[in-house]
Amino acid sequence: MTGHQIAQQMAPQGVRIDAGGFRDFYEPEIRTVHLSRVTGDGKSLDDIVTASHECGHAVIDVLDGPMWRLWKFLAGATFNCLIFGIVALAVLAGWHPWEVAIAGSLVLVSRVFVVLAIEREVSRIALAWLDLNGHLQPGMRERLSEMSRTYWLSTLR
Repeated sequence: MTGHQIAQQMAPQGVRIDAGGFRDFYEPEIRTVHLSRVTGDGKSLDDIVTASHECGHAVIDVLDGPMWRLWKFLAGATFNCLIFGIVALAVLAGWHPWEVAIAGSLVLVSRVFVVLAIEREVSRIALAWLDLNGHLQPGMRERLSEMSRTYWLSTLR
């Protein structure tokens, strides 16, 4: 099976699959799983794992649990504007630069932990779906675990 076929089977009702772009990601605002052309057309272990992982984001979005809502808030523009406003107020209030830096670091660390938790859960969902539907191959469990540990780097950008 190709990554696109896996995504079509796994995606919850109401979630679109767009295979043919340049990156693999889930866009919650329009409930669309985007797969690169390579992943969508590919049949390798990595292609199937990547497609199922991205669909795991859609599953967790449709379930709309508290951790997902927190992630959407932390990743959203409203949160970033709020942080900018708080930092600006702290500077205007005369906070020492170290206090501002420590507060900003705490926010960043909290964001990283939420992303780690989400990515682990998404990989667990993908693994369970692959296993339940007879698509689990040797090496997939390790690859999904690896993916959940490496995605948090994106939060540091």
